[in-house]
Amino acid sequence: MSDTTPDSVPSPARFALHALKYGSIAGLIGGAWMIGEYALGFQTERPEIGRWTFLASMIVPIAAVILGMTAWRNNALGGRIRFVQAFGMALAVGLSFALLMAAAGWLHAAVLEPDLIERALDRYAVTAAQQPEAKPEAIAAQVELWKRSTTPVTYAQGVFTRSLVLSFFVGLLAAITVPKKRPGLD
Repeated sequence: MSDTTPDSVPSPARFALHALKYGSIAGLIGGAWMIGEYALGFQTERPEIGRWTFLASMIVPIAAVILGMTAWRNNALGGRIRFVQAFGMALAVGLSFALLMAAAGWLHAAVLEPDLIERALDRYAVTAAQQPEAKPEAIAAQVELWKRSTTPVTYAQGVFTRSLVLSFFVGLLAAITVPKKRPGLD
């Protein structure tokens, strides 16, 4: 049962805590998944498996956004939600998800596997050099430049950006498709 009437507006603090709850759970699961994929070699030695596990990992932010929006609709908004409210909750859940994914990315690159960035860039160089009409010298020079400029912080920023963009699109689709009324509500 809702602790607010349909006409009352939940506080911004309650909104933030709700989004933080769903986004944090998704971020912790997603971060552990990301680190696990690298530990198992799915993103380095066995990228053919990594493509599929990466796609499967998208279920985590999708589920967090949908569950967060529907719980917000049912518990805080009296069973009805407008598009703007749904999209706002989706963005807030996505932001907390992206922040935790970035923290996991930094932890992974700075503490757990300090050679992660170098190994990933070396793997990229090998794959790129195998492409038709590849210029191995140019690829090697570009990879060396990236190695000098990429740090655990810039790696985490990239993880944050990718996670936030993914969350934006997932949130937009969810805000459009999630029912605006709780089923069974008149």
